[in-house]
Amino acid sequence: PNGYYGGNTKCFKMNDLTQSNFTQIASGGAGSSSCPTGTLQSGWYLVKLRGGKGGNSYGKNGAEGGTLQYTFFLPSTSSYQLCAGGNGGNDRAGGGGGGGSWLKLNFGGKDYYFVAGGGGGATFDSWGQTSGGGGGIGGGGGGRVSAGGRSGPYAGGGEQEGGKGLNNGANGKLNFGGAGGGGGGAGGLGGEYGGTCSAITINIINGYKTTITRTGNFGGGYKATSQYVSATSSHKSNVPNIGACGSSCAILYKLNL
Repeated sequence: PNGYYGGNTKCFKMNDLTQSNFTQIASGGAGSSSCPTGTLQSGWYLVKLRGGKGGNSYGKNGAEGGTLQYTFFLPSTSSYQLCAGGNGGNDRAGGGGGGGSWLKLNFGGKDYYFVAGGGGGATFDSWGQTSGGGGGIGGGGGGRVSAGGRSGPYAGGGEQEGGKGLNNGANGKLNFGGAGGGGGGAGGLGGEYGGTCSAITINIINGYKTTITRTGNFGGGYKATSQYVSATSSHKSNVPNIGACGSSCAILYKLNL
């Protein structure tokens, strides 16, 4: 029937699934350069992601990373890489951006991503000039003297440096923070003084079997005076009955049905 899906002689509705219907098969360590990799067979999977938290500054907390919980159907055998972004460094002169968390799939000769961006670092003052932007498929940008969080193979930026990623975040200028890598957020004010990071276009699995492209910035940061931009994800979560994972995580599950 419409809205139901078959698997292994069973018929089920996606919105009725709970945590007990899935078995965890991989988990990335937050901020680790070594990410789980392997091969997945065709079937149903669940990915949970939360980007790294932005660093703190002068008692102000950096922003939380974006979150994503998504059930998807993998149409063919695929390789995967699963990475959890690290938290940005803390410093009273401005926090570093958190690294992005992501799942990379490769089948049919193309890479596909699920992404939850890292949070932007807390700012030194209302102008936001000393904080780093959060990463997307990449590390967070560095604050004025604080480092951004790593995202798997992509290093976070050092002092005022942009994070590395599928595209590298720009360095900050005049004591302004760097941008996050891989479609990350702007650091500091953006524009002339803070590091900027252009939007990135990736292939994604949208819905249960459809593959499309998505363009966007996924990391949080400051774009203009006192204008804070929250970290986002590549997809809107589609599994309301399954709890979110903890801070800065990347977990992959396979459906038991």
